[in-house]
Amino acid sequence: MGDSGDDFCGKYLDDLERLIERIVLHENEKNELMSIISDARVRQTVPIRGIHQKIMDYRRKYSLYNPFTATEEKMIEKLLCFWS
Repeated sequence: MGDSGDDFCGKYLDDLERLIERIVLHENEKNELMSIISDARVRQTVPIRGIHQKIMDYRRKYSLYNPFTATEEKMIEKLLCFWS
């Protein structure tokens, strides 16, 4: 977690984009989440709580419970700890 702010945010936002691309199958929800990511890049922050909540709501709404990979789980855990 010793990365500079820009590098840190960019890396994790890239990772979140890949996660969203993989698990969000509906374009409206995917576009909404990608818009949040795009705004976060401008603000140089990672709004993980809001993104996480939207992903969990999406999964519940459509009963899509594809498991996160170990790498994705670790990333989410790190982000929740760091940005909370």
